[in-house]
Amino acid sequence: MPMKIHVAVILLVALFSLLGCAGPSPVQTVRTGLDDEATVEHAHDHASAGVHADDDGHEHAHDESDVHGDGQAHDHGPPHGHASPLGTPYVHPFGFEPAFLGRELFIDAVRTRGDDEDELELEAELEWAFSETFGIAIEAPWVRVDADGERANSGLGDIAVAPRWVLDASDTHLLSANLEVSAPTGSARKDTGSGEWAVAPSLSAWFDLGRDFQAGAQVGAEYGFESDDIEFFYRGGLVYVIDESGHAPAPGPVEHRLTAATLELTGRTAVRGDDRGRDTAEVLVGITHQLGSTWAVRAGYRVPIGGPEDIDDGVVVGISRHF
Repeated sequence: MPMKIHVAVILLVALFSLLGCAGPSPVQTVRTGLDDEATVEHAHDHASAGVHADDDGHEHAHDESDVHGDGQAHDHGPPHGHASPLGTPYVHPFGFEPAFLGRELFIDAVRTRGDDEDELELEAELEWAFSETFGIAIEAPWVRVDADGERANSGLGDIAVAPRWVLDASDTHLLSANLEVSAPTGSARKDTGSGEWAVAPSLSAWFDLGRDFQAGAQVGAEYGFESDDIEFFYRGGLVYVIDESGHAPAPGPVEHRLTAATLELTGRTAVRGDDRGRDTAEVLVGITHQLGSTWAVRAGYRVPIGGPEDIDDGVVVGISRHF
């Protein structure tokens, strides 16, 4: 087994070994000793990080939980908001699809350097939850490739659509299934796309590890219909919430602020095709800062581990809007 796979397995095992020893997070408790009205306000503010208004103008918290007269938050199914039913904030990973559902727009700029070419990708991704158990993600990239000694090419990349189903959920974990389908809207000749239809089924998981830590993972395979190639991929991440705060200006919704550090591992193995047996992997270190209940910014730096290497290094910066 290549050294890269050993390193990847060790990192993933270390990541999920935390599940056995983690305790409840401080943000998972609902304050008591207050009257019912104050407790309701606190639980809604902390668990959803914002209050929304419906069509008739009434304000209400996110769909994921309600607070009853006993002062306790009660889960009504898998959430699709800022946080879990216990109040643990969802932090979206950089390089893979999460298990939780949301309504967010991400715009990322990714600059990647390679041995013989540099690539700039501007990607817009819309994630939209239709219910507590079903959502969809749509990705539309614009790609510019600058190869050594050649004229730079740019254009639309391959557009992808990925439905997501929540299979299992609790206060501390989520398990979801994804089915990404990508269309050859990019140009294989210009190196802005794959030139073929592809499908990538996968499973995603999210875990609340306690003590402000959370983890996520995605495992799946991609199949190219024209090339008949199959690639196995594995992705995992560990997130630490450095700081979380919120205040409610009067009048107005709660302004929720959060800063989180992320460590991610992404790996691929060609199972069938011309590159069969080739393994590549990268590590990303990033930080996410939520400016309020609506906007967030993030930045990350990734480098390859082991060999062979697809890239020299890469930088990603982005902004997101929560609906």
